[in-house]
Amino acid sequence: MLTARLQPIAGPLVSPRADADPEARGLLLGFVGVVIFALTLPMTRLAVGDASAPQLPPAFVTAGRAALAGLLSLLWLWHAGARRPARHHWLPLGLCALGTVVGFPLGIALALRDVEAMHAAVITGVLPQSSGAIQMNGQEISRMGPAQRVRCDMSRS
Repeated sequence: MLTARLQPIAGPLVSPRADADPEARGLLLGFVGVVIFALTLPMTRLAVGDASAPQLPPAFVTAGRAALAGLLSLLWLWHAGARRPARHHWLPLGLCALGTVVGFPLGIALALRDVEAMHAAVITGVLPQSSGAIQMNGQEISRMGPAQRVRCDMSRS
């Protein structure tokens, strides 16, 4: 019979050493995040296959991604000791999750049956710039904050 309380496990990426450089750690974690995100499209294409030789159903791949991400998120939140969101945050969080956990992965999985991963990567790479351009359309530069000016400059390049 297990009566001991489970304790979080501190790993090298979870609990930094006291003498670790926070900037270097941030750059490393950022690099790892970029590499993982860069593998999203090729791995999804590999999982769903193409129209002539389909592999797994796109909805199954989406559900698997959501389940794995949810489990890892719950473990991290438990480890960090995070509190539950306030009641008034549930609707915005739910809408965000609907788009990022279901909408984007399902749309990508459906599209990758007919499009090569490289073509999808180009479109996915242009999305932030086009979002910035749409947001900045019609706004005066003098009324923009510094972050908005950077997005506006990026969307014009």
